[in-house]
Amino acid sequence: MVAGDGSTGSGPVGSTFSPFARRLFRMVSKQEEGVSSKVVMAAVKVMQQLVAAKEGRSLFMQVGTASECIRWMRTWLVSRRRSESAELMVHTLKFLITASAHAEIQAAILQAADFNTWMREMIEVFTRAREAEAKARPALSISKYNRTSGARLRANAQPTRRLPGRVVTHRPGGGDSLAHADVRELTALLLRNLALHRGNKNILVASDGNLKFLLSELASENIKVVAACSAAIWVVLHHCSRAKSALVRLGARAKVRGAARRMEELATSPTAPAFLAGLPSFERTIRHLAMVDALLEE
Repeated sequence: MVAGDGSTGSGPVGSTFSPFARRLFRMVSKQEEGVSSKVVMAAVKVMQQLVAAKEGRSLFMQVGTASECIRWMRTWLVSRRRSESAELMVHTLKFLITASAHAEIQAAILQAADFNTWMREMIEVFTRAREAEAKARPALSISKYNRTSGARLRANAQPTRRLPGRVVTHRPGGGDSLAHADVRELTALLLRNLALHRGNKNILVASDGNLKFLLSELASENIKVVAACSAAIWVVLHHCSRAKSALVRLGARAKVRGAARRMEELATSPTAPAFLAGLPSFERTIRHLAMVDALLEE
Protein backbone atom coordinates (compact mmCIF):
# COMPACT_ATOMS: atom_id res chain seq x y z
CA MET A 1 0.00 0.00 0.00
CA VAL A 2 1.27 3.39 -0.95
CA ALA A 3 1.21 5.86 1.89
CA GLY A 4 -0.23 9.27 1.24
CA ASP A 5 1.56 12.52 1.85
CA GLY A 6 0.86 14.80 4.77
CA SER A 7 -2.20 16.31 3.13
CA THR A 8 -3.98 13.06 2.30
CA GLY A 9 -3.02 11.03 5.33
CA SER A 10 -1.15 7.77 5.69
CA GLY A 11 -1.75 4.41 7.27
CA PRO A 12 -4.79 2.20 6.61
CA VAL A 13 -6.66 4.86 4.68
CA GLY A 14 -3.94 6.57 2.67
CA SER A 15 -4.19 8.16 -0.77
CA THR A 16 -4.26 4.80 -2.54
CA PHE A 17 -7.02 3.32 -0.39
CA SER A 18 -9.06 6.50 0.02
CA PRO A 19 -11.22 6.11 -3.15
CA PHE A 20 -12.15 2.55 -2.16
CA ALA A 21 -12.96 3.62 1.39
CA ARG A 22 -15.06 6.52 0.12
CA ARG A 23 -17.00 4.15 -2.15
CA LEU A 24 -17.69 1.84 0.80
CA PHE A 25 -19.10 4.68 2.89
CA ARG A 26 -21.28 5.85 0.01
CA MET A 27 -22.37 2.31 -0.80
CA VAL A 28 -23.81 1.86 2.68
CA SER A 29 -25.00 5.35 3.41
CA LYS A 30 -26.67 6.00 0.06
CA GLN A 31 -27.66 2.43 -0.94
CA GLU A 32 -26.26 2.70 -4.48
CA GLU A 33 -28.47 1.41 -7.25
CA GLY A 34 -28.16 -2.32 -7.83
CA VAL A 35 -26.25 -3.07 -4.63
CA SER A 36 -27.65 -6.09 -2.80
CA SER A 37 -28.25 -6.17 0.94
CA LYS A 38 -25.51 -8.80 1.31
CA VAL A 39 -22.98 -6.46 -0.31
CA VAL A 40 -24.13 -3.62 1.94
CA MET A 41 -23.68 -5.78 5.05
CA ALA A 42 -20.20 -6.86 3.90
CA ALA A 43 -19.27 -3.22 3.32
CA VAL A 44 -20.48 -2.32 6.83
CA LYS A 45 -18.16 -4.92 8.34
CA VAL A 46 -15.18 -3.45 6.45
CA MET A 47 -16.12 0.08 7.50
CA GLN A 48 -16.16 -0.96 11.15
CA GLN A 49 -12.42 -1.48 10.76
CA LEU A 50 -11.87 1.70 8.73
CA VAL A 51 -13.27 4.06 11.37
CA ALA A 52 -10.55 2.90 13.77
CA ALA A 53 -8.18 5.06 11.66
CA LYS A 54 -8.27 8.86 11.76
CA GLU A 55 -8.43 9.04 7.96
CA GLY A 56 -11.39 6.68 7.94
CA ARG A 57 -13.25 8.87 10.43
CA SER A 58 -12.50 11.92 8.27
CA LEU A 59 -14.08 10.19 5.28
CA PHE A 60 -17.05 9.21 7.46
CA MET A 61 -17.59 12.90 8.20
CA GLN A 62 -16.94 14.14 4.65
CA VAL A 63 -19.43 11.78 3.02
CA GLY A 64 -22.10 12.48 5.67
CA THR A 65 -22.38 8.82 6.56
CA ALA A 66 -24.10 9.35 9.93
CA SER A 67 -27.00 11.33 8.48
CA GLU A 68 -27.41 8.94 5.56
CA CYS A 69 -27.31 5.83 7.77
CA ILE A 70 -30.02 7.26 10.00
CA ARG A 71 -32.10 8.30 6.99
CA TRP A 72 -31.95 4.78 5.58
CA MET A 73 -32.70 3.20 8.95
CA ARG A 74 -35.89 5.27 9.02
CA THR A 75 -36.92 3.80 5.67
CA TRP A 76 -36.28 0.28 6.95
CA LEU A 77 -38.69 0.90 9.83
CA VAL A 78 -41.58 1.17 7.36
CA SER A 79 -40.34 -1.48 4.94
CA ARG A 80 -42.53 -4.50 4.28
CA ARG A 81 -39.43 -6.67 3.99
CA ARG A 82 -39.06 -6.79 7.77
CA SER A 83 -36.58 -9.63 8.07
CA GLU A 84 -34.11 -8.18 5.55
CA SER A 85 -34.56 -4.69 6.96
CA ALA A 86 -33.87 -6.01 10.47
CA GLU A 87 -30.64 -7.61 9.30
CA LEU A 88 -29.53 -4.37 7.65
CA MET A 89 -30.51 -2.47 10.80
CA VAL A 90 -28.43 -4.77 13.01
CA HIS A 91 -25.30 -4.40 10.88
CA THR A 92 -25.71 -0.63 10.55
CA LEU A 93 -26.23 -0.23 14.30
CA LYS A 94 -23.08 -2.28 14.95
CA PHE A 95 -21.20 0.02 12.60
CA LEU A 96 -22.49 3.18 14.30
CA ILE A 97 -21.68 1.72 17.74
CA THR A 98 -18.08 1.09 16.64
CA ALA A 99 -17.84 4.55 15.06
CA SER A 100 -19.40 6.29 18.08
CA ALA A 101 -16.45 5.33 20.26
CA HIS A 102 -14.92 8.53 18.82
CA ALA A 103 -16.07 11.96 19.98
CA GLU A 104 -16.23 13.58 16.55
CA ILE A 105 -18.54 10.88 15.24
CA GLN A 106 -20.72 11.03 18.38
CA ALA A 107 -21.33 14.67 17.53
CA ALA A 108 -22.08 13.85 13.87
CA ILE A 109 -24.68 11.26 14.88
CA LEU A 110 -26.39 13.50 17.44
CA GLN A 111 -26.41 16.46 15.04
CA ALA A 112 -27.95 14.44 12.21
CA ALA A 113 -31.24 16.06 11.25
CA ASP A 114 -33.22 12.83 11.56
CA PHE A 115 -31.62 11.43 14.73
CA ASN A 116 -34.37 12.37 17.22
CA THR A 117 -37.12 11.40 14.79
CA TRP A 118 -35.45 8.04 14.10
CA MET A 119 -35.09 7.30 17.81
CA ARG A 120 -38.75 8.18 18.41
CA GLU A 121 -39.82 5.91 15.56
CA MET A 122 -37.61 3.08 16.79
CA ILE A 123 -39.10 3.35 20.27
CA GLU A 124 -42.62 3.33 18.78
CA VAL A 125 -41.83 0.06 16.99
CA PHE A 126 -40.51 -1.46 20.24
CA THR A 127 -43.54 -0.21 22.18
CA ARG A 128 -46.03 -1.66 19.70
CA ALA A 129 -44.23 -5.00 19.79
CA ARG A 130 -44.25 -5.05 23.60
CA GLU A 131 -47.96 -4.24 23.71
CA ALA A 132 -48.69 -7.01 21.19
CA GLU A 133 -46.61 -9.45 23.23
CA ALA A 134 -48.47 -8.49 26.42
CA LYS A 135 -51.84 -9.11 24.74
CA ALA A 136 -50.68 -12.46 23.32
CA ARG A 137 -48.99 -13.70 26.51
CA PRO A 138 -52.13 -14.89 28.39
CA ALA A 139 -53.03 -17.11 25.42
CA LEU A 140 -49.63 -18.75 25.38
CA SER A 141 -48.63 -21.87 27.20
CA ILE A 142 -45.35 -20.89 28.80
CA SER A 143 -42.64 -23.36 27.88
CA LYS A 144 -40.99 -25.46 30.54
CA TYR A 145 -37.63 -27.17 30.62
CA ASN A 146 -37.20 -30.83 31.41
CA ARG A 147 -34.83 -30.78 34.40
CA THR A 148 -33.31 -34.15 33.54
CA SER A 149 -32.66 -33.85 29.84
CA GLY A 150 -32.84 -30.08 29.37
CA ALA A 151 -35.19 -30.57 26.44
CA ARG A 152 -37.62 -27.81 25.66
CA LEU A 153 -41.26 -28.77 25.87
CA ARG A 154 -43.62 -27.01 23.52
CA ALA A 155 -47.31 -26.73 24.27
CA ASN A 156 -49.72 -26.62 21.34
CA ALA A 157 -46.79 -26.09 18.95
CA GLN A 158 -46.57 -22.43 19.97
CA PRO A 159 -43.25 -20.54 19.78
CA THR A 160 -41.56 -20.61 23.17
CA ARG A 161 -39.47 -18.31 25.29
CA ARG A 162 -35.76 -18.54 24.73
CA LEU A 163 -33.18 -19.05 27.44
CA PRO A 164 -32.33 -15.76 29.17
CA GLY A 165 -29.43 -14.09 27.38
CA ARG A 166 -30.43 -15.34 23.95
CA VAL A 167 -32.36 -13.41 21.34
CA VAL A 168 -36.14 -13.74 21.33
CA THR A 169 -36.80 -14.19 17.62
CA HIS A 170 -40.57 -14.57 17.53
CA ARG A 171 -43.70 -14.51 19.57
CA PRO A 172 -47.31 -14.33 18.32
CA GLY A 173 -48.40 -10.70 18.19
CA GLY A 174 -44.86 -9.49 18.83
CA GLY A 175 -43.02 -11.04 15.92
CA ASP A 176 -41.81 -7.83 14.25
CA SER A 177 -38.24 -8.51 13.18
CA LEU A 178 -37.32 -4.88 13.79
CA ALA A 179 -38.25 -5.26 17.47
CA HIS A 180 -36.04 -8.29 18.09
CA ALA A 181 -33.93 -8.32 21.23
CA ASP A 182 -30.70 -7.81 19.27
CA VAL A 183 -32.05 -4.57 17.73
CA ARG A 184 -33.14 -3.30 21.15
CA GLU A 185 -29.79 -4.24 22.67
CA LEU A 186 -27.83 -2.44 19.94
CA THR A 187 -30.05 0.65 20.20
CA ALA A 188 -29.30 0.82 23.93
CA LEU A 189 -25.57 0.35 23.29
CA LEU A 190 -25.60 3.22 20.78
CA LEU A 191 -27.27 5.48 23.36
CA ARG A 192 -24.67 4.40 25.92
CA ASN A 193 -21.80 5.33 23.59
CA LEU A 194 -23.34 8.67 22.71
CA ALA A 195 -23.63 9.48 26.43
CA LEU A 196 -19.96 8.78 27.13
CA HIS A 197 -19.14 12.42 26.30
CA ARG A 198 -20.48 14.60 29.10
CA GLY A 199 -21.60 17.30 26.68
CA ASN A 200 -23.96 14.85 24.96
CA LYS A 201 -25.89 13.79 28.06
CA ASN A 202 -28.26 16.74 28.17
CA ILE A 203 -29.10 16.25 24.48
CA LEU A 204 -30.12 12.64 25.13
CA VAL A 205 -32.01 13.49 28.32
CA ALA A 206 -33.94 16.25 26.55
CA SER A 207 -36.16 13.56 25.04
CA ASP A 208 -38.08 11.52 27.62
CA GLY A 209 -38.46 8.84 24.97
CA ASN A 210 -34.82 7.77 25.24
CA LEU A 211 -35.03 7.29 29.01
CA LYS A 212 -38.47 5.65 28.84
CA PHE A 213 -37.09 3.13 26.34
CA LEU A 214 -34.11 2.27 28.55
CA LEU A 215 -36.27 1.95 31.67
CA SER A 216 -38.97 -0.14 30.01
CA GLU A 217 -36.41 -2.60 28.61
CA LEU A 218 -35.12 -3.33 32.12
CA ALA A 219 -38.12 -5.67 32.27
CA SER A 220 -36.94 -7.56 29.17
CA GLU A 221 -36.64 -11.35 29.30
CA ASN A 222 -33.33 -11.03 27.48
CA ILE A 223 -30.31 -10.53 29.75
CA LYS A 224 -28.28 -8.84 27.02
CA VAL A 225 -30.98 -6.21 26.57
CA VAL A 226 -31.16 -5.61 30.33
CA ALA A 227 -27.35 -5.42 30.45
CA ALA A 228 -27.18 -2.85 27.64
CA CYS A 229 -29.96 -0.71 29.12
CA SER A 230 -28.57 -0.76 32.66
CA ALA A 231 -25.15 0.27 31.31
CA ALA A 232 -26.69 3.08 29.24
CA ILE A 233 -28.68 4.39 32.21
CA TRP A 234 -25.59 4.39 34.40
CA VAL A 235 -23.54 6.29 31.78
CA VAL A 236 -26.30 8.87 31.21
CA LEU A 237 -26.86 9.33 34.95
CA HIS A 238 -23.19 9.68 35.91
CA HIS A 239 -22.37 13.40 36.44
CA CYS A 240 -25.72 14.56 35.03
CA SER A 241 -28.18 16.07 37.51
CA ARG A 242 -30.72 16.66 34.76
CA ALA A 243 -30.75 12.92 34.02
CA LYS A 244 -31.32 12.13 37.68
CA SER A 245 -34.32 14.46 37.89
CA ALA A 246 -35.82 13.00 34.72
CA LEU A 247 -35.26 9.39 35.80
CA VAL A 248 -36.79 9.96 39.24
CA ARG A 249 -39.80 11.63 37.60
CA LEU A 250 -40.21 8.58 35.31
CA GLY A 251 -40.25 6.18 38.25
CA ALA A 252 -36.76 4.81 37.70
CA ARG A 253 -36.19 3.66 41.29
CA ALA A 254 -38.94 1.02 41.23
CA LYS A 255 -37.95 -0.22 37.77
CA VAL A 256 -34.24 -0.44 38.60
CA ARG A 257 -34.92 -2.24 41.89
CA GLY A 258 -37.34 -4.59 40.18
CA ALA A 259 -34.72 -5.50 37.57
CA ALA A 260 -32.09 -5.96 40.30
CA ARG A 261 -34.38 -8.35 42.20
CA ARG A 262 -35.00 -10.38 39.06
CA MET A 263 -31.26 -10.64 38.37
CA GLU A 264 -30.51 -11.66 41.97
CA GLU A 265 -33.28 -14.26 41.97
CA LEU A 266 -32.00 -15.65 38.70
CA ALA A 267 -28.44 -15.77 40.03
CA THR A 268 -29.47 -17.80 43.08
CA SER A 269 -32.06 -19.99 41.39
CA PRO A 270 -31.19 -23.72 41.41
CA THR A 271 -32.82 -24.05 38.00
CA ALA A 272 -30.96 -21.14 36.38
CA PRO A 273 -29.24 -22.04 33.08
CA ALA A 274 -25.66 -23.19 33.64
CA PHE A 275 -24.23 -20.63 31.18
CA LEU A 276 -25.14 -17.77 33.56
CA ALA A 277 -22.35 -18.72 35.97
CA GLY A 278 -19.50 -16.31 35.36
CA LEU A 279 -21.22 -14.60 32.42
CA PRO A 280 -19.52 -11.17 32.32
CA SER A 281 -22.58 -9.30 31.02
CA PHE A 282 -24.72 -10.80 33.79
CA GLU A 283 -22.29 -9.78 36.53
CA ARG A 284 -21.93 -6.29 35.03
CA THR A 285 -25.69 -5.90 34.90
CA ILE A 286 -26.01 -6.55 38.64
CA ARG A 287 -23.23 -4.02 39.34
CA HIS A 288 -24.69 -1.36 37.05
CA LEU A 289 -28.16 -1.70 38.56
CA ALA A 290 -26.68 -1.33 42.05
CA MET A 291 -24.70 1.76 41.04
CA VAL A 292 -27.73 3.35 39.34
CA ASP A 293 -29.84 2.74 42.45
CA ALA A 294 -27.15 4.34 44.62
CA LEU A 295 -26.88 7.40 42.35
CA LEU A 296 -30.64 7.86 42.36
CA GLU A 297 -30.64 7.84 46.17
CA GLU A 298 -27.90 10.46 46.54
